[in-house]
Amino acid sequence: MNKSLARESLPQFYLHAMHCMINEPQKSEDGYDLNFATNMLGPYLLTRLLEDVLKRSAPSRVIFVSSGGMLTQPLDVDVQKAPSARGYDGTALYAKDKRRQIQTWPDTCVHIVQTKSVKVLSMHPGWATTEGVKKSIPGFYKFYQDEKKLVPGGFYLDRAPQAKHLSMGGTQYSKSELDQLMANLDSMTST
Repeated sequence: MNKSLARESLPQFYLHAMHCMINEPQKSEDGYDLNFATNMLGPYLLTRLLEDVLKRSAPSRVIFVSSGGMLTQPLDVDVQKAPSARGYDGTALYAKDKRRQIQTWPDTCVHIVQTKSVKVLSMHPGWATTEGVKKSIPGFYKFYQDEKKLVPGGFYLDRAPQAKHLSMGGTQYSKSELDQLMANLDSMTST
């Protein structure tokens, strides 16, 4: 493990909030799709590298900032297959990565770092009208520009556990699919 990650002054809170939604095929330095490398593989690897630090700094928390967009995508365990340049859909890839985040940590990685004093959680940040949203999903951005559609005091996934699947959404999966995803991620990061 990198010595700089194992210093005596240990933080107790790790927030994975970096993400991207790129609509053209781009590769990371390691040759992975840039959306996947940024949204899933990087946070996965960093959390695995921080396991000992998390345990020593307990009580500690790891929080993955996800997206309601994950409700639109099923779990795709074939992470080693690069998306095709033809029909590349950055919005769908982003949602797939967010689905993977929500499912891998709380449902599968609990045996890695989750203890009574180390909690791994995922959350939705709420809806925000940012330049990134405006560029990547303009229809969604336009919808939320109409202030009349936002109800004062409305509930927008704030601070309460939410369903990880929409009824009849076709996003359910098996434990064996989760196990396969974890094995694929481990082989990609050599952890």
